[in-house]
Amino acid sequence: MNIDNRMTRRASLKLMGAGAAVMGAPALHAQAFPNRPIRIIVPSGPGGGADTFARLMSIAAARELGQSLVIENVPGAGGIVGADRVVRAPKDGYTVLWGLNPIFTMIPALGTSMPFAPADLQPVCTLISNAYVWVARADFPANNAKELIALAKASPGKFSYASTGNGSAAHLGGALLEQEAGISMLHVPFKGTGIAEVMGGQVDLKMEPLGSAVSLIQGGKLKALAVTSRQVLAPLPNVRPLLEVVPGYEVEGWHSVWVAAGTPPAIVETLRKGFTAAIATPDMRGRVEQTGSNVYLLGAAETTALAAKELDVWKKLIVAKKIVAE
Repeated sequence: MNIDNRMTRRASLKLMGAGAAVMGAPALHAQAFPNRPIRIIVPSGPGGGADTFARLMSIAAARELGQSLVIENVPGAGGIVGADRVVRAPKDGYTVLWGLNPIFTMIPALGTSMPFAPADLQPVCTLISNAYVWVARADFPANNAKELIALAKASPGKFSYASTGNGSAAHLGGALLEQEAGISMLHVPFKGTGIAEVMGGQVDLKMEPLGSAVSLIQGGKLKALAVTSRQVLAPLPNVRPLLEVVPGYEVEGWHSVWVAAGTPPAIVETLRKGFTAAIATPDMRGRVEQTGSNVYLLGAAETTALAAKELDVWKKLIVAKKIVAE
């Protein structure tokens, strides 16, 4: 083979290699995240607030991410079972947790044994906040927070409040009210929600999620005394925030997205962009606000800081009130 033929052959091989690289580019691009459905683990049963919001977001975020998002309900241990499912999943962004704040704040504050460490999960973003409303039996003598506190101070230990168990959000919310308002009430834990007992008059009060309380309030079966948010809520325009009477009293739930620690930063960022763009649409914002909740956008660092702040509040309360989980 002469020199000219060898040079021609080399040039041909280079061109073939370049062509292969170009042809291979779409294949590499096709593997970019996400290229298959994403599972959203909801750590509670179907039909609740977390499930409702996650299903709404799965539709909206699918449009932004270009892949379907599949809901999987994994209830148990206040959300710990579902969270553990995400911790044990591959660190590839295809299994995410619809995280509720008690998993990262109230439960660790109680010292509850968990199969994973908090550092085994990393936040992607926070999307929604929702308030509670302090409700009373329909014939309760107080009509607002100021009157409730006056009654409780006049008769320490006389009035009772329900919860879903020791260490639950309703219990801690009640204990916080006692501490901050300087009152004493009787805590009555139930295996169920306790709302039926409040309506029936066996218990006086309960801190109930707004979404499940509104229809009962509007139907006259419960009396709304105060909301636990910073502002008045659209579904209850005449019910004032409790912090107007008890400065600093604020209890809100928040919904966030988490993945297993060690998930590549680029994948976390893709998820963050997809979820935040989805909830920022007028349709999604309207759906969230219709429930009395609010769009509450926080990045990963802000979510971490929020969880740490709330964890500290609940730890101090639990120690001061000598609260023990069931």
